[in-house]
Amino acid sequence: MSALFVLVLLVGWVEAYSEFQTTCTTPPSPTNYVSSPNTRGTLDILWSCLFTVIACTWTIQHLNVPEQPGFDPQDVPWHRVLRWNLNGLWRSIKWMLVTIIAPEYILGKAVADLYAAYQSKKEMQRYAIMDGVEWGLTQAFFANMGGFVLTQSPRRYKTPFHLLAHQIYRLRETGALPKLPTITASEINDKSKDDIFVKGITTLQVLWFILQVLVRTVAVTAFGVCGIITYILVLPKPKGVNLSIVLMEFENHIPIEQKAFDWLRYRSLKSFVRGFFMPWASFANFQQINGFHIPNDAWDGSCRGFQRCLNSGITVGSVIFGGIHVAAWNLSFPTPIEKILWRTASIMSTALLPIMYFLFLLDYVLLRYRFKWRLFRYRKYLNIIIGGLYVIARLVLLVEIFRTLFYLPEDAYITTWASNIPHIS
Repeated sequence: MSALFVLVLLVGWVEAYSEFQTTCTTPPSPTNYVSSPNTRGTLDILWSCLFTVIACTWTIQHLNVPEQPGFDPQDVPWHRVLRWNLNGLWRSIKWMLVTIIAPEYILGKAVADLYAAYQSKKEMQRYAIMDGVEWGLTQAFFANMGGFVLTQSPRRYKTPFHLLAHQIYRLRETGALPKLPTITASEINDKSKDDIFVKGITTLQVLWFILQVLVRTVAVTAFGVCGIITYILVLPKPKGVNLSIVLMEFENHIPIEQKAFDWLRYRSLKSFVRGFFMPWASFANFQQINGFHIPNDAWDGSCRGFQRCLNSGITVGSVIFGGIHVAAWNLSFPTPIEKILWRTASIMSTALLPIMYFLFLLDYVLLRYRFKWRLFRYRKYLNIIIGGLYVIARLVLLVEIFRTLFYLPEDAYITTWASNIPHIS
């Protein structure tokens, strides 16, 4: 019975399927200039959308220093080096997928990282002036991404001891570190693999796509807008740094009191999501991972204001991302019910996180003025309901984006003046 039902659906889909073959006449010879076709095909639209999304989500990555290989590439078999390189490739692919699924999280993380770097720049100025070294946003970013390490000989652990900017400050404050590292922003940028040409090409492609949208329709503009904002936020941050700088090296063990590292606590993206939907769970707490490489989905729990900036950035990112989808209010859809679904999902994805943020602020005010009634007792229910609705809304938008690609109006296949701008399609 189920097989018959599927067959009926397939027959209906085949009957509804239509194809238009585009044919263009060849120009007479000789011809000095041939203009671009005044139409574009479904695959042209699909490839330009996919390229724009991939360009935004791949080049936007400013990942932390990866786990150090623990070997000299010239002294080990080639397959170990290949495995380490493949791990780095998988890391980039994984974070590209995360950016596609939740671009607002990447934007919020960029806001929080910039805040943490700015705080480090402020607290380090006294020692930077005293030591006669440079410590700006680039140095702070480099430290917070695991750029400085402590090592010991002989090596007791696979990876060196990675430090955050605030840890370096504490080591300098206690006298364990005699002087801040002497490294300029230019030297750090020289280690960075941020290609200005590639970033420029990507930016032009995104701007071209936005122009296409402005003159006709809405597709993946949300990724482009979030990507450009994130670009601006992470401009001082190095990109593609694979090897750390040894800050100090010790014999046998690191002779520094453990209390100097007590505040090095991280909360990962996984624990953040679990804590959002299940705030009562013990595994949603901060995790102590001293000495390991700094994960890309982690933030230092000791940085005051970091989580506030993260939550604010995610909320603003959701408003931007969802608001652009709301702009497609009157676009054509395959069925009337899908238009209603799109409108509902776009409003929900725009408004749900601001509502949640407002409720958290309201609960903070109630706590500050010592009201007996608190929203916190209902937090787990609010998180599950609002978070679940937000995930459903985003999934509806994601499905409809690809489905409506094959039900575009006629004018969507007509090229505009933006097609004359250099681009990749």
